[in-house]
Amino acid sequence: MDVKEHIILQYKSVLMVQFISNFAKLEKIIIRSFQDFISITEHRHKSKLYFMYGCTVGNEIFYDIDRECLSLNSVRKYDDNEMFKSLKLNKVIKFDKKEHVVSPLNINIASVQKTSLEFPFHDCILKFISMRNKLAHELDKINFKDSDIIETLSIETIKKFMYEWSEDWDFNRFDNDCILLYSNLIYLFVVLDTINKNLSE
Repeated sequence: MDVKEHIILQYKSVLMVQFISNFAKLEKIIIRSFQDFISITEHRHKSKLYFMYGCTVGNEIFYDIDRECLSLNSVRKYDDNEMFKSLKLNKVIKFDKKEHVVSPLNINIASVQKTSLEFPFHDCILKFISMRNKLAHELDKINFKDSDIIETLSIETIKKFMYEWSEDWDFNRFDNDCILLYSNLIYLFVVLDTINKNLSE
């Protein structure tokens, strides 16, 4: 491995760790917001959630090796104050995109590169999820697509967004994967700032 390849590998490693750790923060904020709002939402939304929730029971069935039988991870009981805690971020975002239950999430994210261009919040999160999944499951053969990236930023735009961990980087050495990871990370930080402001108002 030559020096350039080694540097790019270091950059990618930091970008992946930054993306995954900050995505986890965003996921917790969104899930918590969803649970807060769902406790005060109209019953028509809750009835759809109960239906969706019931469909996830199959995911909780597992083969118990010791007892040699199929078992259920948990016992589900009806609860008027159900918080739907086992719904994953992907389902929460798709539900809210359709139902618009969590008002602070019904926003657009302005492009950091093109004036007057905006991206729907829910679509941004779905792209973050897609990138996170590839980083978690396809590390040996990552191939980012448009469905993973909010907006591919130019090196000139990227240089305007330096962080403590990237202050001494030579952005001109970036390969395409570095550009795409850094682009999504910039938007991840923008989304985190935006949603934190919206939730504090």
